Amino acid sequence: MAPPPRVIPIKPCQSDGDSSKWPGPERGLTRNDTYLLERVANDKWARDLTNADRGAPVHAHTWQLDKLPQGYAGFEKKRPGTTHVDRYVYGHPNGIFRSIAEFYPHFKHLMDTSGPVGCICKLCSGNRQRASYGGGSSSRNGSTGAHSVSPARPRPAAAKPKAAQPALPRSDVSTAPVASLSSTMQPPRGRQNGSELLPQGRLPSHSPPRKRQRQVDDENTPDIYRRLLDKLQEGGEGFEMDEPIVEPMSADWRAGNAMAKSVIKELKDQPRYIPRAGELVMYVRVLDDDETLAWDVTLGTWNRFNLRKSEWVDPPSWEAGVVTELPTEPIEETDLIRTVSNKSSVVNSGFRIEPLPEPGSIAKHHSKKHCYVPLHALRPMVLWRECLAPIKAADYRATVRHALMTSCTATAISKTRFKGKNVPDGGPNATVFCRGAYLGPEFFLIGDAVRLTPHPQEQPQTAVTDILVITAIKLRLVNIREANDNDYDDGRPYNTCLHFSGHAFTLDSARSYDSIGKQPLPASSPLLPRGVSKYGTWYHVHDPFADPATRQEVPFTRILGRLPEYSAMKSWFTPPQIPNAQPPKPSNLLSISTGLAGFFKAREHALHNDPRIERDLGKTWMWADTRVEALDLWEVNGKWVGVKDDMRAEALEKFRKGIHVNGTQAVAARLEPALPVISERGTGMMASSGGAEAAAQGSGSGSEEESDDDIVDDALMRDGTTGGSAEEEEESGDDEVEEGDGLPDMSMRGQQQTVAKKPELIELSDDDD
Repeated sequence: MAPPPRVIPIKPCQSDGDSSKWPGPERGLTRNDTYLLERVANDKWARDLTNADRGAPVHAHTWQLDKLPQGYAGFEKKRPGTTHVDRYVYGHPNGIFRSIAEFYPHFKHLMDTSGPVGCICKLCSGNRQRASYGGGSSSRNGSTGAHSVSPARPRPAAAKPKAAQPALPRSDVSTAPVASLSSTMQPPRGRQNGSELLPQGRLPSHSPPRKRQRQVDDENTPDIYRRLLDKLQEGGEGFEMDEPIVEPMSADWRAGNAMAKSVIKELKDQPRYIPRAGELVMYVRVLDDDETLAWDVTLGTWNRFNLRKSEWVDPPSWEAGVVTELPTEPIEETDLIRTVSNKSSVVNSGFRIEPLPEPGSIAKHHSKKHCYVPLHALRPMVLWRECLAPIKAADYRATVRHALMTSCTATAISKTRFKGKNVPDGGPNATVFCRGAYLGPEFFLIGDAVRLTPHPQEQPQTAVTDILVITAIKLRLVNIREANDNDYDDGRPYNTCLHFSGHAFTLDSARSYDSIGKQPLPASSPLLPRGVSKYGTWYHVHDPFADPATRQEVPFTRILGRLPEYSAMKSWFTPPQIPNAQPPKPSNLLSISTGLAGFFKAREHALHNDPRIERDLGKTWMWADTRVEALDLWEVNGKWVGVKDDMRAEALEKFRKGIHVNGTQAVAARLEPALPVISERGTGMMASSGGAEAAAQGSGSGSEEESDDDIVDDALMRDGTTGGSAEEEEESGDDEVEEGDGLPDMSMRGQQQTVAKKPELIELSDDDD
């Protein structure tokens, strides 16, 4: 048996590789780094390191690189009807290497000079000539003059690069030290190629430094966040900022800004049990008119129940899908049990659901099988285990597995304000305030009452006791001082962390502010969210009399889901009354803890199965710019979106021509040729409907506006507890920081619910904040 190959660690370098240049799944290529790692090491790199003659054994071992330079990857495709495999190296800003012979000169230059500056490989030089490394003469007839420079291609801050393909299993390789090899490492002899004049890949000291490139994304839209950060840093120590986020040069911002605020307000005012556009739900595709889904105590799940005959029928078939349209008819609480007789077609009274295709796959046929489903045939995705209790995991429908894979996705939307301060000796810190965020299957807004997972250090992870009424959603920008000021190179980025703050309440008297629960809230207290008083006796987590501005701030990872009104939980978990049978016993599932076990299980499944999560880099979440990207959708409501939207480029060109003619202050009416297409063909997902508005009026539910009191003071922090005012704003403790290559966002539109690729942001006055 041949010994495993020995690993050669590559040298640290400022790679110019760009993962956004990798091919998409539609190209039919398969990623295979292993072949490249072995061939480059054995055929080229190991021999150059030892200055061995071609064909001579290198210490009688086989070798393998430990990794490729950042941003580079190998892909292959088998030719039909033959055994030949075409192999390519992707990642170079200027094109594709079509063989190892083409790639190796660039790789060796990165190793020799720690950067791409001065490289004369095929792609860097812009022609098909190739420099000869390892002793050969230069392809430029020995010239040592100036060579073309290959700067790293910018990566957009407002749009994350295409997700990396899952790493292929590596063969068992030895990590034996290569001291014997490194002891003889000598640079190859031969003619100078210019790299000697550019140590470490940098320009000589007498040359002026290169100017920072324009901070624009791949659609040439200015980066508003980098501009604001630059202004904050240039202001010096003690400088403070508080500005609304306005993007006049963004087509998406212009296309949806006028409707965004009203759409979000409409969604906030509807009952919490109503699914929202872009959310994932469990649903049963087919129910007869006399049937509903009732809780079967014997099976511990929902079963089909004939209301007219008062008898159980066949078990339901559960699927998972994304809500893409809301009902146009009013939604009533009775719809939780059955559709009332005065309703028209389910097309008007039901939700349009599109089965979720597999994330990271080119197979998107599930999206074609949409259906309209009444409210009583839906369940929140967080209750997926209760839906599938008697079913083995191997028998789950494919769409259920697809939905579970997206449980660790996050998208912040509708950014409204930027507040920052350049703290003396502490550097700049900044917060971007948002109106909403998608986390896993659900969409959260200011004013929502959400359940919090148990505190990881203080509570057992088996029961939920605390809820939070959200008053602010904050995207905190951290490590700004240490980050590179160019967001479009391979330098260190600033980090982002998503926090939720608001009024906290608990069912555990020991967790109340006085630790003994001396002052429970009355059931009729206006401070409690509507529909939650029957869950139990509630207590303030923080003393409301000491400082009414006090808020609790938690990381996004502790948000379990919206807390449905008690009436909805009762409709879902109360067994039906069957004639001549004992009255059903109250269910123990009428609790705010219901769904907790499934929630943890879903996140665990996503962490190990979502190929877009960069686990090898220590990431545990997939941050997306839009909801469509988070779910990896190609089609919504019969229209191509995201990577498949073939009309966006033309619409953006029309928009830019309108801006050029009319100026940045041009009204939207003058940009009509472009804005409707951008709004309908983009990649956001929001919706409004008369049904939701009517339900809100009927239930009397409301929400709380975000206030300046939500800006927190670190001095008052206690376990995420915050208080203070805008004048006292300080950086709060960051419970958890997730890296972000930009600020994720999505845009909004109305009933059609297709989406826009760039952020839809809202300009607000101080009164609205």
